[in-house]
Amino acid sequence: MNKKTLARLYEWFSSIVLIFFLVVRFAFHDNDTLYIIVYILVVAEGVIGLLTFKKRKPDWRILDITFNVILLLLGGLALGATYIE
Repeated sequence: MNKKTLARLYEWFSSIVLIFFLVVRFAFHDNDTLYIIVYILVVAEGVIGLLTFKKRKPDWRILDITFNVILLLLGGLALGATYIE
């Protein structure tokens, strides 16, 4: 897979996860199962972003790494908070 295709796939996946998060957040307020699915997708987005970093070669490398690490941390904290409740 070339660099442009991989970057486009990652961009689409990120957009879909964001849209799904917003739909679940505003349409299904108290559905913990959907929240868990969204948080798992956010963690997956961070992992995929870090694993495909060398192949995608983004322009703002340090910001891309920081963004993906923040996604991992926030998704992990949200999953942990969901299981603690």
